[in-house]
Amino acid sequence: MQIWIHDKNMRKVCALNNNVPGMLPYSNSQWHPYLEYSTSTFDFTIPKIVNGKLHEDVKYINDDMFVSFYYDNSYHVFYVSQLIENDTSFQVTCNNTNLELAQEQSVALKSNGAQNIAWYLEHLEILGFTNLEIGVNEVSDKTRTLEFEPQETKLAQLHSLMSKFDAEFAFRTELNRDGTIKRFTIDIYQIPDETHHGIGKARGDVVLHYQNELKGVQVTSDKTQLFNAGVFTGADGVNLESVEFEEKNELGQVEFYSRKGSSYVFAPLSRERYPSTMNPNNADNWTRKDFQTEYKDVNSLKGYALRTIKQYAYPLLTYTVDVHSSFMENYKDISLGDTVKIINNNFRGGLALEARVTEMVVSFDMPLNNSVVFSNYRKIVNKPSDSLQQRIDEIAARALPYRVEITTTNGTVFKNGVGLSTVRPVLKQGDKTVNATWRFVIGGVIKYVGMTYDMVASQITQPTALTVSAWVDNKEVASEEVTFLNVSDGRNGAKGDPGPKGDKGEQGPKGDRGNDGLPGKNGVGLKTTTITYGMSDSDTVMPTSWTSNPPILVKGKYLWTKTQWMYTDLSSETGYQKTYIPQNGSKGDDGLPGKDGVGLVNTTLRYAKSMDGVNKPSGSVIAAISDKYQPSNSKTDNLIMTGQRVRLEQGKTYILSAETNGTFTNQHVTTSSNSNATIWIINSSFSTWAIISDSNTANGTRYTHNRPTGEYGIRINTYTTDNSIWIKNIVFEDGTWLPDIPTVNPGEYLWTRTTWFYSDGTNEQGFSVAKMGEQGPKGDRGIQGLQGPKGDQGIPGVKGADGKTQYTHIAYADTVSGGGFSQTDTNKPFIGMYQDFNATDSRNPQDYRWSKWKGSDGRDGIPGKAGADGRTPYVHFAYADSADGRTGFSLSQNGNKRYLGVCTNFNQADSTNPADYVWNDMVGSVSVGGENLITNSAFPDNLDNWGYWEVSQKNANLSISSHSFYYNGARPLFLLRVSSVVPASTLRFPVKRNTDYSFNIQTFGTGNIKGVDIYFLGRKSNETDKVFSKVVNFKSHNGSPSTTGLVKWHLTFNSGECDEGFIRIDNKGTTNGSQSMLFFTELDCYEGTTDRAWQASPKDLASQLDGKADSALTQDQINKLNELNSIVQAELKAKASLSVVNQWVKAYQDFLSTNQENKNKTEKALVEASQRIVKLQNDLGETSQRWNFLDNYMRASNEGLIIGKNDGSNSVMVSDNRISMFSSGTEVMYIDKGVIHIQNGIFSKSIQIGYYREEQDLIDPNRNVIKWVGGNY
Repeated sequence: MQIWIHDKNMRKVCALNNNVPGMLPYSNSQWHPYLEYSTSTFDFTIPKIVNGKLHEDVKYINDDMFVSFYYDNSYHVFYVSQLIENDTSFQVTCNNTNLELAQEQSVALKSNGAQNIAWYLEHLEILGFTNLEIGVNEVSDKTRTLEFEPQETKLAQLHSLMSKFDAEFAFRTELNRDGTIKRFTIDIYQIPDETHHGIGKARGDVVLHYQNELKGVQVTSDKTQLFNAGVFTGADGVNLESVEFEEKNELGQVEFYSRKGSSYVFAPLSRERYPSTMNPNNADNWTRKDFQTEYKDVNSLKGYALRTIKQYAYPLLTYTVDVHSSFMENYKDISLGDTVKIINNNFRGGLALEARVTEMVVSFDMPLNNSVVFSNYRKIVNKPSDSLQQRIDEIAARALPYRVEITTTNGTVFKNGVGLSTVRPVLKQGDKTVNATWRFVIGGVIKYVGMTYDMVASQITQPTALTVSAWVDNKEVASEEVTFLNVSDGRNGAKGDPGPKGDKGEQGPKGDRGNDGLPGKNGVGLKTTTITYGMSDSDTVMPTSWTSNPPILVKGKYLWTKTQWMYTDLSSETGYQKTYIPQNGSKGDDGLPGKDGVGLVNTTLRYAKSMDGVNKPSGSVIAAISDKYQPSNSKTDNLIMTGQRVRLEQGKTYILSAETNGTFTNQHVTTSSNSNATIWIINSSFSTWAIISDSNTANGTRYTHNRPTGEYGIRINTYTTDNSIWIKNIVFEDGTWLPDIPTVNPGEYLWTRTTWFYSDGTNEQGFSVAKMGEQGPKGDRGIQGLQGPKGDQGIPGVKGADGKTQYTHIAYADTVSGGGFSQTDTNKPFIGMYQDFNATDSRNPQDYRWSKWKGSDGRDGIPGKAGADGRTPYVHFAYADSADGRTGFSLSQNGNKRYLGVCTNFNQADSTNPADYVWNDMVGSVSVGGENLITNSAFPDNLDNWGYWEVSQKNANLSISSHSFYYNGARPLFLLRVSSVVPASTLRFPVKRNTDYSFNIQTFGTGNIKGVDIYFLGRKSNETDKVFSKVVNFKSHNGSPSTTGLVKWHLTFNSGECDEGFIRIDNKGTTNGSQSMLFFTELDCYEGTTDRAWQASPKDLASQLDGKADSALTQDQINKLNELNSIVQAELKAKASLSVVNQWVKAYQDFLSTNQENKNKTEKALVEASQRIVKLQNDLGETSQRWNFLDNYMRASNEGLIIGKNDGSNSVMVSDNRISMFSSGTEVMYIDKGVIHIQNGIFSKSIQIGYYREEQDLIDPNRNVIKWVGGNY
C-alpha cells in the first residue's frame, strides 16, 4: 500500500512505500472506518532515519500536510489532527476530511412546507461549506417539513437530517492526478428494509462458521424495554383512530394489529408469551407504553408505530461476535455496510444470524491486527428453502451407491469343457433399476462391450475371473466380479470286459424343459467378433464411415453399432444396433430476427485478463474493412491502393487481422513470383510507407504505432503475375484484446470476446468470462513420464538382418475396464500395457491389459500414544544447474551453480531429493541489467561530460536548472533551451557489439517544443578519426513530452558493429518563435531490455565517495606524514624510560580489561537476543519471519553469498577465496590471502601495529601520540 503526502494546497509532494527501496517507509498503520458516523481515522508512524541517515523527504512531514491512499476502488483523504516528532520518528494522527463538519457550528432552519433532502442540504449550508456534490440519492422522492435549532455542529445536524429521512450516507472523494481534490461527493441511501440494503452489499458468499472464521458468539436477552400495547400520537393531535391494519406471521397468526376508533397498536402473541402479571386469567395482561412524536400525517405515524412495536414486542437480543484476524485476509473485498451470515451450531436448535459490518480496523503493514465489528444483527431461520430441500433430496438420491446384480443361464462351473453360460448383469441404485451399458473384462483385456456375454467352457483352462463394469453417461459407476471353473472327470481307464445285461429299469419322470440355446451355424465355430461405430442422421440410412472407438455423440443423430462375427469356415454375419441421441428438450422460443440480407464474412476471438468479473475490459474495433482486394497488375510487385483509411495514434498498440489465400509476411520481395501477401500503411506527409503485416496476421498481428498520429491509407501487395492472390476482411482493433490467451493468475478473470463481421461492414460482439481458480496444493510426485517423441534419423549403420521393432505402449485408467482412460495421468490406480510393432499409441482401452498398480487407501489404524512435545524446524539449502534442481544437484555451492533450492522440514539431515526444494534463479534475482554507462546522469553539480553536437564541444544551450515538477524544485536537473534545433551529447562510453541496450530518461518541457529526437551515435574502436559511423534514432517524439509533470521513457536500441558511442538528445526547436525548454534528468543506459529504476554510474559513486573524505591530502603529503611518523617512532623507542613504559603497559592492560568486559557484555546481550528470537519464533509457530529475513538480507549468485539488504546500500559478499565489504555499491574492504585491504578507514580510538599503538592524546585531542606497549596484544 502506498501512502501519499500532500502539501497544504493538496498537491502530492512525496509518497511512503514499504516495498520500494529508498522511499520513506511507514509502520504501525491503523485505518479505522465507522459506518455509523460515515467517517474514519488513520494513525501511522514515519521513521526519520533510513539507511543510517536522515531521509530527504522528511522535510515534507509537517502539521499542515494532507494524507491520502487508494483502497477498495476509492480515495481516502485525511488532515493531520496531531503530529508528534522525536529524534527518530513522526507519530501521525489523522482524521477524515469530512470530520471538519464536526468543528463547524450549524445554522437554524425552518421550512414553510415539505421539502426534499437536497433542499435541506443546500439551505443548511452543508453542500456549500465543503463543496459537496450529491451523488447517489435513494430518497430523492421523499419530502419532510422540518425545523432545526442552531445548537449542534454541521456533522450532528447532517446525521439528524438523515435520520428524519430514514436514510444513511457515505462520503466519496476523487482526486486529480496531481493529488488535488477533483470531486467531493455524498451518497445517500435508504436505510435497510425489505427492499433496500443501504450502504454496502448483501454478501451471500460470506458465511462465518464457528471455529473457522468465527471465534465465538455471545447472546444477551433484555426485556427491560418490552411492551406489547402502545399508544402513538403525532403533532397537532394526529393519531391512529382512523386506520385499521393487521400483520400475520408465517404460521398465519395475527402478530400485530390496530382497530378503527382506537389509538392502540397491539402485539397479542407477545402478550401471551410475556404477560404483564402472573395471573394468566387477568384480562389486562398488556404491557403498555405511550409515544409522542412529531409526525404530522397518519401514514408516517403508522409506519413509525409498526417499526417501534416490532422492535420492542419481544426481548431485545444483543449479539457479540468475535472473529479471527484471518477473516479480513480471506475476504479482502469486505466493505462497510456489507451484510454477512453467521452460523453457530453450539446453540440449541442452532444459531443463524445476519449481521452488518459497521466498523473495520485495517493495518497495511501488520495485517494480523486487522479486525471487524458487526452490528444490526437479525436472526434468520437456519433451514434450507423448499427448492433447496428438493435439491438436497435429489443429491441424497444420487448419492445412493450403484450395485451390480449378475445372473447366468448355466451357472459358473463347467465340466469336461462342455457348455456355455450367458452372463446377464443388471444395475441397481437403491430399489431402482438403472439403464447402463456393460464392459466385460478378463485378465485386464476388454473382451466385449454390450448387454450380455457368453462364457464358453472350452475356452476356460483355469479359474477365470470375469469383471463386469457398468457405464452410465460415459462413466463407470460400478463393477462386479464372478469366477468361472472348468472341471474334468479325470483320464479314462482301459476298457473292461462287458458285464452281464441288467434288468430294464423303470421309466423316470419327465425332466424340465431346458433353456433355449443361441442359434448358430451347424458344425461351425466362432472365430472373431469385431465391433465398430458410426453416426448417421437416420435410423434407416447406414453411416458412411465406421471407427473402432465410439465417436463424439451429436444430439439429434443416431449412433450405429455394427457387430461382425467371423466363423471358422470364413463365413461371416453382421448385426446392427441403432441408438437415438436425444435433443436438449422442447424447442425454445424464436430468437431475435437476424440481419436481413447480410452474410457473416469473418469471426475473430480475442482475449483479455482483468481483476473484474462483471465489467468487461475496455477495447473496440477501430476499423473493419470487409471488401476483397485482388491486385491485377500481372507483375511481381502487384499492388493496389484500397482507398480505405484508418486513424492511428502514436504510441498505441493495435491488433491487425485479415484473410488471404496466400501467405502473410512482412517481407517485400519482388525478385521472383511468390504467394506472399503484405498490408501497408501509407502517409506521404509523414514519409511513411510501411508494412505492418507479418506471419501472424491471419490470427492477429500486434502492431505498436511509433509514427505520428494521423490518418493512414491502406495498401495491398501481392507478388504473383497470375493475379491469383487476394486479401479481405481487414480489421484494426485496439491492443486491449489480444489474439493469444494471456497468462491469468489465480483470482483473475479471463475474458473472451467473439466478434462477428458482416458483409455490410457492420459487426457484433459477444463476451464470456471465466475466473482462474486459486492454485491447489502441491500434488504427489509423478512416476517417470512416457517415452518422448522420436528423435532425428541417425547415421545409417551397417545393414543388418531384416527385423521388426517392437514397441511397448502404456496407458492409465481408474478401473480395470479402462474407465477414465488417459495416456498421461500417472495418478490413476490402474496401468494398461501392450506390445506390438506399431510406434503409435492406441487410444482404445480394449487394446491394453489392465493391472492395478496403486493400492487403495487403508483403514485408519489404532491410535498411537501421544508424541513428544514440539518439533524443531530445519532450513536446508541446495544448489543446481537447472530450474527443477535435477541437473547438477549438490548440497554445496561450487561457485558456478545458478539455482538455489530451499527446503524446510523437521529433519536435521539434508534431503537429497530435488523435488523437496523450492528453486530460485540466483542470477535473475540479483539485479536488472548492467552498470549505468552515462556519467553525470542526474542531480548535476556541473556540466562535466556533456557536449554539443559531439562530446568534445562546449554546449552553451545546456544548463543546470530546477523545477517544481521535480522534487518540488529541491533537486537540480538539466535544461536544454533553444530557438532552433539544438542537441546535447553525453560522454562516449564502451559497448558490446550487436547487443541490446536500454536507455531511460525522465523528461518534460514547455508546450511550444516541436519535438524531441534521441540518438545513439557509435563507431568501431579503430575509427578514432570519425566522430561516429553508425546512427540509431531510437526515439522521435512530436511535441512536448509532457507539460503537466515528469514522464519516464524506457527505450531500447542495438549497438550493431560498434565498440563505443554516446547518446545525443535533440530539442527540435520552437513552434512560436519563443525559446522552447526541454528538462531532463535520471539518464540510465545499460545492457539489457528490462526497465529498472535509475542508478548512478559506478564512476559517479566512486567520485562521491572520494569527495566525502574529511581531508583532501595529496599523496606527497601522505608520504611525508608517514616519513615523520617513522622518525617519531624511532625517537620514542630510544627515549622511553622504564617507568614511562610501565605506565603505558598498565594503561594498555586496563584497556584490554575494559575491552574484555565490553566483549562479555556484548556476548551476553547476543545470547539474550538469540533467546528472544527463539521465543519469538516459537510464539509465531511459523517460519514466515525467517523467510522475510532471508528474502531481504541474503541472496546468492555465481560470485558467492551476499549478506545485506536488497536496496544495495551496504553488504558483505563471501566467495571462495575472498570476503568483501561494499558501501553504496563500491568495494571498500576485502580479506584475501590472510591480508585485510582497506581503501579508506577511520579508527576512532587507537590502532596498534606490532609493539606500537597510535591513539588520540588524552590532553590535546587535536593530536595523536604513538606509544610503545611491548608484546601485549
